[in-house]
Amino acid sequence: MIHMSERINRKLATSELLSYVGKPLPLRTLRRILNSDFRSLGVRTCIIQDPDMLKSPFKRSKFAISGWFDMDGRKMPITMNINVQNKDDLCLTKKQMNRMLFYVAQTVQHEYLHKLQRRKRPDIDKKDVKVYYSDRLSKKRVNEMVYLADPCEVDAYARDIAHEIKQFYPQLGVREALRNIGS
Repeated sequence: MIHMSERINRKLATSELLSYVGKPLPLRTLRRILNSDFRSLGVRTCIIQDPDMLKSPFKRSKFAISGWFDMDGRKMPITMNINVQNKDDLCLTKKQMNRMLFYVAQTVQHEYLHKLQRRKRPDIDKKDVKVYYSDRLSKKRVNEMVYLADPCEVDAYARDIAHEIKQFYPQLGVREALRNIGS
């Protein structure tokens, strides 16, 4: 997977998107560039106008990125969704562009890891994880707990957290960063 991280990061370091820092970036162009950059990995990009982006905690964000791996073996099994507040062009500062590229890389790596997990362990979806919870929790919260208890998600999110520590807290060691979570 380390090889894949380097490959994804190299693609983004030379991406045409970098030429749009401080300039209007049409959403169609964003989708075209990302589709071109990641087609060889089986990734397709969708742009979604999301009214929830106007609500907290996203109201200050220009975008949010999520992904999905389709286990049914389609030609393009990974979908990356870029949610935006409206259909206006994005105009990103260098810091915002770097943040977007980090989250694009993280999302593609997360979903690609699921693709590798599926390839190495085709029976993975047959394993049930027992999750203990209070009856007072909402159905939404219980579903989230069940989802996050899945061994594949634990593996993928652990990787995401490690990358975020490296990206956003480079001055801290991993142990120190983990020790200070929530403080």
